[in-house]
Amino acid sequence: MRPILAGLHDAAAYLTRQQLPDGRFVSYTSPLPDDFARAQALPATFATSTILAAVTASSLPELLPLRQRAATFLLAQKSPDWSFNYWTRHSEQAAKQPYPDDLDDTFCAAAALWQHDATLVTGEALARLAHVLMAAEVRPGGPYRTWLVAPAADGHWQDVDLAVNANVGYFLSLQGVTVPGVLALMEDRIRRARYASPYYPDALAPLYFISRWYRGKRVRPLKQQLLGRFAAAATNPLQLALILSSLARLGGEAVALRAGVELLLRMQQDDGSWPARAFCLDPAVDGAARYAGSPALTTALCIEALSLYQAAPQTAPRAASSDAHYEAVVQTAKQRLAELPRADLRAQTGLVLERVLHSGNERQIIGLPWLVAQATHAAVATATLTQLAGANLWGWAAYTIYDDFLDGEGQPALLPGATVCLRQLILTLAALLPGNDAFHEEVQRIMDRLDAANTWEICHCRGTLQDGRVYFSSLPEYGTYWQLADRSLGHTIAALGVLYAAGYGADAPVMRALREFFRHYLIARQLHDDARDWEEDLRHGHCNAAAVPAIRHWLVTQHRALEDGIDLAAEQEALQASMWEAAVVPVCAQITRQVRAARRALRTAGDAVDTAPLLALLDEPEQGAAQVLVKRQQVMDFITHWS
Repeated sequence: MRPILAGLHDAAAYLTRQQLPDGRFVSYTSPLPDDFARAQALPATFATSTILAAVTASSLPELLPLRQRAATFLLAQKSPDWSFNYWTRHSEQAAKQPYPDDLDDTFCAAAALWQHDATLVTGEALARLAHVLMAAEVRPGGPYRTWLVAPAADGHWQDVDLAVNANVGYFLSLQGVTVPGVLALMEDRIRRARYASPYYPDALAPLYFISRWYRGKRVRPLKQQLLGRFAAAATNPLQLALILSSLARLGGEAVALRAGVELLLRMQQDDGSWPARAFCLDPAVDGAARYAGSPALTTALCIEALSLYQAAPQTAPRAASSDAHYEAVVQTAKQRLAELPRADLRAQTGLVLERVLHSGNERQIIGLPWLVAQATHAAVATATLTQLAGANLWGWAAYTIYDDFLDGEGQPALLPGATVCLRQLILTLAALLPGNDAFHEEVQRIMDRLDAANTWEICHCRGTLQDGRVYFSSLPEYGTYWQLADRSLGHTIAALGVLYAAGYGADAPVMRALREFFRHYLIARQLHDDARDWEEDLRHGHCNAAAVPAIRHWLVTQHRALEDGIDLAAEQEALQASMWEAAVVPVCAQITRQVRAARRALRTAGDAVDTAPLLALLDEPEQGAAQVLVKRQQVMDFITHWS
């Protein structure tokens, strides 16, 4: 198979050559869907929106100038209300064959701009887009009509289209919003496998649009329907790219994806492009269908498919351990499971393990010893790394269930299984590094601090729920946030164990650096999670670190007293406003400070640590904080301009 990266570089060079000085890409119209030899150029904005959205899937640096030029072009095409038209503004075609602005072009352009640079879609823009959407709603929450016309317009301007609503749904999903009417329309069409649209020549474009965001209960049949179209798309690179991108997003089978990628790369032409094929329908001519497409559009969609395929293995970080290491740890755990004396205990313990093995973090949990060994150049036996990984797995499994009980949400049926996992953790740790008293003293200190943090949280962060209200006697004082690090400190046993196994003492500079790194990393990670979960935690009577400044602000601005309780339903909007106004900035600033402190800690180890593998752990909280700050500005702008 031709290297994917080589194909991507050639495709990026081709696209760059095809972009016009003003940033747009030419769209062609053809009487035949698979033959653009007699095609004519048309001034449509939709091609540029689709190309921009597609290439944002790639991290190639040479595509960034292209993206910036395309975004500049699209911003020049929006109306004052932030709506878009199929035709380029002020073009000859727009004068000869005028169309109203429409939701398809509007939300495809808005989504592309958001994907390229979310700051371009300001809070004012979001407010205007919300007004545009409400003007076209069939009912609140959708679905939505295609055309932005007056309610008295002729019936053919009042259609409700699947593909258009799928693109609306995609943009809303980028804002963290799912509307019930659009979701119901998607699920009905998936159930019936009905994807017809008057704006697209076949089912693949609507399927692709749906797959960009739909993750509901009908994902499995959606994937099966896409797989069923593989054979028919084998000679059409555009259709094949749409299938590959959709399956990559939905978690398609690796074998099918690889076969499709190999086929797609064989279709690439010498100039780096893939040939034009029909993507959508242009206005008919004398009653005959016309098809829109271009080599640039097909090439951009192929870049997207290849980039998503490349990125797919990275969705579950492997933390430097191989599949063989991962499987060895899992198989050892399953062997211990099989040794348990009764079927019901085996079943319940299996459920506890499955919570971790399907958490999305399982590769990082099991792979941590290999990650640290790689970063510190530690020569540690594979058997020891496997034991440390097993300890991390058993510990996570046990404390996942215990955390549920500490939060008042535990399932008693899972408690015996959690106890089995805790016993296995103790046995594994006891057998590790015999004679290394410093390691076992470290384990004792870590577990003492973990229990102290859990005790502090129960004593200081829990309220009382009564009649839809939550009552706190006082708000917790998190101080230096030591609790956030210590409650997850068990994660560091496997990491520090690598250094002890390599012969380092408890006070070695690299040991101190790693302790300090994980302390700051765990605080940043927990603050990131608290900022996401504060409302859900509050509904369960818990006041997490992100909620404290929001509640304090709410008490002052709403002239409330803490002893009167918080009406969770009636005060939801006011609490959300307080979170955006008073809590997001300091919480994100604290995350940033902790991330910087973690980086500084690693630097104190000097050449003893290859920082790159460990620094990758900081990406999620750091990037999450940056994205939330952008979102905050947009929300504040939205509130300002909504009226």
